[in-house]
Amino acid sequence: FCNFIRWSHDGGKTWRDESRPKAWIYQASHKGKTHELSVSEGGLARADNGDIVAALRTDMPPRYLDEPHNDGLEGTAVSISKDDGKTWSALNPLFDAGRHHACLVKRRSGELVMTYVVRVNVLDGKFASQRRGMEALVSKDDGQTWNTDEVYVLDEFKYLDPNKWYDGKCGHVAAAALK
Repeated sequence: FCNFIRWSHDGGKTWRDESRPKAWIYQASHKGKTHELSVSEGGLARADNGDIVAALRTDMPPRYLDEPHNDGLEGTAVSISKDDGKTWSALNPLFDAGRHHACLVKRRSGELVMTYVVRVNVLDGKFASQRRGMEALVSKDDGQTWNTDEVYVLDEFKYLDPNKWYDGKCGHVAAAALK
């Protein structure tokens, strides 16, 4: 599991206060077996209400363990801390597979913008298309809700290895709020 968080109090020169949020460990069942899963890479942003919002990469759903797979089938979930990172809410899954590497940015309006890659276009648990690229979501309520039906496509291209439908050719993304 790679679900540790560390804090810097000196602009990133040193890191301490390591914790492993229990809310970031979850279970999923597949074919009668329960799997313990977790989160990894993610982004943090301080919302207007003071909460810390984390957009995190979730482990690959166990349904893909029965077939060839890779980490492109991991997903994205959100967790919120109301006490400066001491405790975290349960994970709010936005995408269970194919979309991850989230970056969070707060706009001057207070809206939170999440950008992420589309490594594999999985919708409703199934391969949907060859479309790969980068998308964005917006939260207007300090990260509490994200309308996944209102996705902003920032970049897209078609890619499909006929031998590996699950293979995605996208890397990491980052976003910045400009004046």
